[in-house]
Amino acid sequence: MMIDAAFKPQTKQKRRGRFTLADAESMAFLVGQRKLTEHEAALKLNFKPDSWYSWKSRSQHQSKFASIVARVRGDAINNAMERIEKAGERDWRADHARLQLIAPERFARDRNDGVTVNQNSIVSLVGGPEQLRKMIDSICKPQAKPDVRSLPPAT
Repeated sequence: MMIDAAFKPQTKQKRRGRFTLADAESMAFLVGQRKLTEHEAALKLNFKPDSWYSWKSRSQHQSKFASIVARVRGDAINNAMERIEKAGERDWRADHARLQLIAPERFARDRNDGVTVNQNSIVSLVGGPEQLRKMIDSICKPQAKPDVRSLPPAT
């Protein structure tokens, strides 16, 4: 049986111990432009997600990563807008789409087009999906009822 030469199973490479700014840039690209969650991006880059969240929670890494993600998203939006502007020279629909993005309150068919919720920021703020799960469990845990027998008699 012949295995297709183009198919090669992805092998996990050994990672060095410390995260670098280049690692944060790679994560930001996958999160900001490709819309992967931080967990998915970490796995794609062969990082342990818990190690990534731990590194990010230390020092000023959280704010640095947030600014890198914002820059990457800004670059992606700027590049897309430039392409739409160019396309608008040939087709009016590109200009219409651009107007819907720039001023959705005036040009969008659905007024909620401009509203998005970023769940990644919530997960990263609490230190990863496992920490979020623990936090939700602690909040939703049923309260213990007091033992009526131990209360003093009512007078």
